[in-house]
Amino acid sequence: PVRIEIDSSVVSDVSKLYVIVEKNPNPLAAVFQVPPNTQPYAETRVKVAQTGNLYAVAEANGQLYMMQRETKVTWVAAAAKEKTMASRIRIRAQLKDDYCE
Repeated sequence: PVRIEIDSSVVSDVSKLYVIVEKNPNPLAAVFQVPPNTQPYAETRVKVAQTGNLYAVAEANGQLYMMQRETKVTWVAAAAKEKTMASRIRIRAQLKDDYCE
């Protein structure tokens, strides 16, 4: 799962959260609307085909704040005769120490 949590004491008035997967054919994987006066939080699952970067972006007061994590694709056995590809991604984007304006 991809989880995005924003520290509201550092970045206030977050209106949207975006999940972007760098090497996907459709890089914009998810967009979440954040209601006013709520703690910005989102969790979702994304499917990736290859190792690459995943970005969590927060939109607040007309500015974009971004955090990046590398995703690793691993092979797991889905059944005795078959193998499938799966990726486990965890991002905790507090944007407290690492953020871009």
